[in-house]
Formats: sequence, C-alpha cells, structure tokens
Amino acid sequence: MTAALPVTVLRRAELFAAALPALPGAARPGGARAAYRGLATPHFRTNIVVVPGLQRSTPRASEVDHVIMILDGSIEVSVDGRATALERWDQILVPARVDWEYRNPAEQEATFVSVVSDPA
Repeated sequence: MTAALPVTVLRRAELFAAALPALPGAARPGGARAAYRGLATPHFRTNIVVVPGLQRSTPRASEVDHVIMILDGSIEVSVDGRATALERWDQILVPARVDWEYRNPAEQEATFVSVVSDPA
C-alpha cells in the first residue's frame, strides 16, 4: 500500500481572501471579471471565476484543457465560433489549442469553477 497523500481543505474565506491578478482583458469595457485560486496538484488546478452581468472574456487559445462547471447564473462558451449556453451545474470541456471565449449574457452575476490541466 502506498502512503496516503495529505488532505487539503480550502475554506471559503481563504478562497475569496484575494483575487488573482487581473484576467486578460478585464480592464477593458465589457471585460470585467475576477478569478480566485483554488486547490492545485502537480496535474491540475482549480479557479473560481466571477463574471458580472453582461461581461465577457477575451478570445484565447490555451495550451491546457479546461473543464468548466457553472455554479450560479449562466455563461455562454464559444469554442471555434460555436456557442453553447450553460446554466447552473452544466459542464463543458474546452480542449487545449482551440479558440474559445465566454460571456455572461444575463444582467446578474455568474460564477463558475474552472479545472485546468497543467501542461505535460
């Protein structure tokens, strides 16, 4: 039997204590959003992303896979120009090396968890 890894707990107060540095494009009009670093291992990391109403990300092509699960509100994710509307508890896999972006089409805030693979 191999030795068990230590269990790590991240409490809400710790998670939301400080936002990560500004996301790309967050300073431009319509691009406001904030991310908070969650737990990480050598293989993946988690972030909580808060998107105010009617705001969007900048288009990007990432070198890592993203699994996104909507926690509250709704988000529209466009991958290679194809938009998919997601609501609470919906998930999407955005593979590495595709063009993608997301937006909050509603006036109320939306929150999602992003699980990101680390490059091999």
